[in-house]
Amino acid sequence: MKIADFLRRLRGKITGLDAISARFDILQTQLDRLLTIAGQLNQGGRALPDIEGKLIYAQSGSPAASTSIARASLDSSNDLNVQVVPNHKRLSVIEALPGEKIRLVFLVITPEIWPSIEPVWKKATNDQRFVTSVVVLKSSNPEITLVSLSKAKALLEGKGIPYFSEQTFSLDSYRPHVVFFPLPYGSLYPQSYKPEVVAAMGCRIAYVSYGLEVGGGVFNARYQYDSEVPRVAWRVFARSPAQLTSFGRYCSYGNGHVVVTGHPRVEIDGSHEIQVHRVAKTKACGRSVILWTPHFTVITRRKWSSFIDHYETILRLIDDRPDLFLLVRPHPFLRASLTKLEGWGPERVAAWFSAINEKDNVHVDTETDYRPAFEISSVLMADAGSFLVEYLRTGKPVCYLTGKDDIGLNEEVRSLACFYSGATETDIAGFLDRVVRNGEDSLLEARKSALLTYFGLDNQTPSQSILDEISNNVGNNSPRIYSTELPTSPRHDEAFQYWAKATSTFLAPETYYQEQETKLRDILSRHAKGRFAADIGCGNGRFTQIISEYFEFTEATDPNELLISEAREHAVRKGITNIAYSVERLEHAESLSTYDFVSCMSVTSDLVDDEVFIKSIWKLKAAMRPGAKLLLKETLNLSTTEMIEWNGYTAVYRNARAYLQAFEAAGLALVEELLIAQDLEKHRVNSFYVFLESTGEPV
Repeated sequence: MKIADFLRRLRGKITGLDAISARFDILQTQLDRLLTIAGQLNQGGRALPDIEGKLIYAQSGSPAASTSIARASLDSSNDLNVQVVPNHKRLSVIEALPGEKIRLVFLVITPEIWPSIEPVWKKATNDQRFVTSVVVLKSSNPEITLVSLSKAKALLEGKGIPYFSEQTFSLDSYRPHVVFFPLPYGSLYPQSYKPEVVAAMGCRIAYVSYGLEVGGGVFNARYQYDSEVPRVAWRVFARSPAQLTSFGRYCSYGNGHVVVTGHPRVEIDGSHEIQVHRVAKTKACGRSVILWTPHFTVITRRKWSSFIDHYETILRLIDDRPDLFLLVRPHPFLRASLTKLEGWGPERVAAWFSAINEKDNVHVDTETDYRPAFEISSVLMADAGSFLVEYLRTGKPVCYLTGKDDIGLNEEVRSLACFYSGATETDIAGFLDRVVRNGEDSLLEARKSALLTYFGLDNQTPSQSILDEISNNVGNNSPRIYSTELPTSPRHDEAFQYWAKATSTFLAPETYYQEQETKLRDILSRHAKGRFAADIGCGNGRFTQIISEYFEFTEATDPNELLISEAREHAVRKGITNIAYSVERLEHAESLSTYDFVSCMSVTSDLVDDEVFIKSIWKLKAAMRPGAKLLLKETLNLSTTEMIEWNGYTAVYRNARAYLQAFEAAGLALVEELLIAQDLEKHRVNSFYVFLESTGEPV
């Protein structure tokens, strides 16, 4: 008897048994998998033993032949351990058989994120097309593992939601068609649930943004749009066309796998399950309630939190206005962050919160659910965070609080222009008096427009749209490349490796660099304004030190560890203390925030792949605060685009007009060009270029 025939007969007997369905579903799934392999073997496939005696399946001309190789081995507990060897090939996925229910798995790591996906799970459990499982994972971050695990289980148990633990569930046995990942950061998942591992098993990864993107900075764009999960996802479900655009700009794999459905959180926000905030309601006694939600970033050099800037001012203004009531809802991490801040500590933090809570017109909100605070409040005063845009759904006024070290908003939220300013005491006092007390709301129409822009079409059931998208497409072949690696060409990688291993960045005569220094000082004398600067591709810090003379603090990055060490040594030797150096490449920036002046000298010519180059323009723009200047120094060709390969040095000298138009297309206007050197015979120019964010929309 052929093995395929035997397996079909065995599966038929299993299907006819009326027993514990979940157990037999898993067994049936395993048999389906064996049947698939058996069929492929009958069609000429082959099983190749690796050097350890385990099996790697491959078949010439089949989808399996173009997959990233997954080495699988069974340990003593019969769990599948998978190691992925990424090679940018298209992975084969678990086939959805005709008439078979689509298996969905929802991963849970932190309880706070469950509301973003709960509507999808709830609707799927009542949809005959799907069968669902919820799996609670232990985060790989030891600082949050115990608390998050216990809270997640308590949340699910309180809602009556059945779940598996990581130890009692096997993805390889269950073979889900789609796995919903709750966070974009691959580092937070245990090894067997890393996104690249799950994708290599044939599972389609789905992702719904856990929060609402608000904060600015290069690193935030990287985390929100270009982390491991969005890169490897089969589908990313976006809240709006604007978010679709952001994925296109920042995700290394573009936005071809992104579908606009609306965000499921709107279904939670619009529910009738919101409890009355009885404590605040009783204490407020009918007074107008101002909800204040300070962010936790108080100990970093650059912040989204304005707490330290405004906490004394806000309390004094509220003390002077007994007809108003302040509801303080701090970020869950604020207290812990304050304990680490110089001059505070645990005792002062506890005493401060206790003291303000005893005031007649102040209450500290500690409820798990934030929606009662939204419901009872008249207005919101908030730092850069999800609440800033989520509160727009209430229709009530919002004051955006900013501090002197503020990172700021991302370009999308900044363009909404619907928040009252909270930068100074005068701003905050005016908001309390004119907007809260007098009801003068000049930004009402702007908020209505912003609500539509940010959240997209008025879709009240995004979860239904998500499930329909899955059902309609789970059986279709996808051209998607599943990999967390940067999709770059060998030539691009060669260009990067040259500079990553270089012992010096000075290839021209010294007279050239002296001229560059003179011209740089000339540029800085006219364009260096503000407090913070960045120097991307700083090398050994020679020119970074010049930039630092004009700014309060400069952050500098380069992918070359040797050169960064040299730069740090130079700074120490010269007593320079206002520069922070870090090892980082622009394409994979994880520390850069926003600045008043951004320098990027002789970097873009090494970005050989045009796709990487274009995305890097958006990253440079994301590093710019409102009114900031971008300084580039580059060699361009006045005639054509020229590829340079010389003794391991690889670069592209792009056509000058096309190069500048690429920046214009991103909404950056050229305000100055300053020639450093030229080679007329080869049509090359080496110049400084200064850009400013244009007032118009991107081309």
